[in-house]
Amino acid sequence: MTIGQRLGLILKDLGITQKKFAERIGADPSRFSKTMNDKSGLGLDELQKIHSLFGINLNWLLTGKGNMKDGYIITPVNKDIVQEDQVYYETNVELMKKIIIDQDERIKELKEQLDFWKIQNSDLSKKQTGVK
Repeated sequence: MTIGQRLGLILKDLGITQKKFAERIGADPSRFSKTMNDKSGLGLDELQKIHSLFGINLNWLLTGKGNMKDGYIITPVNKDIVQEDQVYYETNVELMKKIIIDQDERIKELKEQLDFWKIQNSDLSKKQTGVK
């Protein structure tokens, strides 16, 4: 089986068109068509995107050895979960920013109180020792 044939299996498995797949991995659609016909190869960036976006085992893609997929794959089934996780993450980041701002303000207040009490303590020490 050739790389072009294995790419065909990937497209079939993902249920997307050759053009859409080429766009997703940042490949020129006409050059990708040549790749599908084993007349051109894939660049390193394209290979990395095939792996990171679709969880394709690059050893399988290049040699036919091993399984087609490995790792976590974003498919239509779990895409909503990933989007929910992203919203959850962004919400938590915003909450953490607010907490940090609040804590920074509290630290400033405590520093001011500490400075006040240092002055008070110094004044009290001076009175007790008779220093003016």
